[in-house]
Amino acid sequence: MSSGDRIVLEDVKEGKKYSFSDPEIIIGRSPRNHLVLRDSTVSRRHARIYREAGEWFVEDLGSKNGTFLNGQPVKIPVKLVSGDELTFGNRYVKVVEASSSLKMEDTVSDAEYEQELSGPDTEKWKKIMKSIEELSKEILLSPSAERLLYKVAEVARSTLGAERAVVVVREEGRDRVVASSLEEGFEGDISLSRSILKRAIEEKVGVLTSDALSDSRFYGEKSVVMMGIRSAACVPIWKGETVLGAIYVDSSLAKKVQTREDLEILTVLGNYVGIILEQRKLFSQLQTQRRLMERLERYHSPAVVRKILSESSQFSLVPGKFFHASGTVLFADIVGFSSMMESGSAEEVGKFLNHFLSSMTDIIFEYEGTLDKYIGDGLMAVFGVPFPMQDHASRALHAAYKMQEQASKFKWKGEPVKIRIGINSGPMIAGDFGSEKRLEFTVLGHSVNLASRLQSEVANPGETAVGKSTVEIAGGDFLFVSKGKFKVKGIREEVEAFLLKEVKK
Repeated sequence: MSSGDRIVLEDVKEGKKYSFSDPEIIIGRSPRNHLVLRDSTVSRRHARIYREAGEWFVEDLGSKNGTFLNGQPVKIPVKLVSGDELTFGNRYVKVVEASSSLKMEDTVSDAEYEQELSGPDTEKWKKIMKSIEELSKEILLSPSAERLLYKVAEVARSTLGAERAVVVVREEGRDRVVASSLEEGFEGDISLSRSILKRAIEEKVGVLTSDALSDSRFYGEKSVVMMGIRSAACVPIWKGETVLGAIYVDSSLAKKVQTREDLEILTVLGNYVGIILEQRKLFSQLQTQRRLMERLERYHSPAVVRKILSESSQFSLVPGKFFHASGTVLFADIVGFSSMMESGSAEEVGKFLNHFLSSMTDIIFEYEGTLDKYIGDGLMAVFGVPFPMQDHASRALHAAYKMQEQASKFKWKGEPVKIRIGINSGPMIAGDFGSEKRLEFTVLGHSVNLASRLQSEVANPGETAVGKSTVEIAGGDFLFVSKGKFKVKGIREEVEAFLLKEVKK
């Protein structure tokens, strides 16, 4: 180290100057730091100033209030020169002197030094901005995030003149290579330096090395040595405070040198990729939400759908979720539907049935019931599931009474249409049942079976047969007439059935 490699900082508030020759100076509120700024607006480890390639740079360490250089926020490491003013929270620090004794044997190369003297490479910036514009159009056209990220890797490699470019996505704490690009004729593989990648992601900083084999930060790192990396640049991809991944480029040939301007270009691209990934995530969530809505709207009333979505933490349609419930089940079907099919064309029967079932479903939804399924010319509905309802029996009976009234308004070939309804209440098991390829939300149990038998074996055309358990909890708004006891299929003991005759209110 030359005697010229030092930096002098002045704490403006205290009026004190500090001279440092260490390669790294940590600044913050903690007394363990090299430069301690005792102020509540300064983070414990606020920023660091470090020497690289014979020059001094400042970078923010994820501070709460940010680091500013000459009034501009420090997003990536920025070079310091004498006279610069730094802001850490409410504290001001002036760079009195930033001396260096630049040596070509340090990590900076001749090519990088010459480029920094000649000013920004406008062609590179034009190329990257044009590429970003093209990627913006691609977002609207391509459904594949992998295809987009592959194009990002291509843009990064070609724009920066690197041999390799890799896009990495962090998923559940693990880094996965999702896209890569190799220079034509390059005979290497898509492996990358884990040490450089780790530094960029975990420290949330852009990493640039012009000669990794001589860079003290990566001294002895097997990935750097084995891959023979000469120059590399890596920037994190993030959205807010969340690191989503990284973009990495490197070259093994000395003539392929990544510069500080390359790092800035890569940072712009990285920020854009963060937007791409976030948009893709939101798009995927929107599609999932839309599919869920379509599914829910098929089986539930609008009021129940809103409740499911607002109380999703308490209820889930995830396969494998089953729960005990107490509710009322309703079965209904058209009397003589087989003969109806024989007397009409397929078009006539289909249109009539769809119209009829739609009308019946509207009534079920009116009383916030759940359409379990259509069964040929009939349907199954449940009240009190998936959300508990104290008046589930009353709702089912009101719906049944209105369904009978509505059915009487339908005619087929001039003849009135009649339906049979069976209703029963009690405990049941609810959830998604079926196979991996097709699942249906339904309810199972003795109460369900009895409702089905009351509809198919007890109710006559135009009647609603009701189980004793429903009558007992229905309340006083309904008039029932006992139909006697019946022996029904699948149930050992005789069951008492009642007919719904009148709704008082």
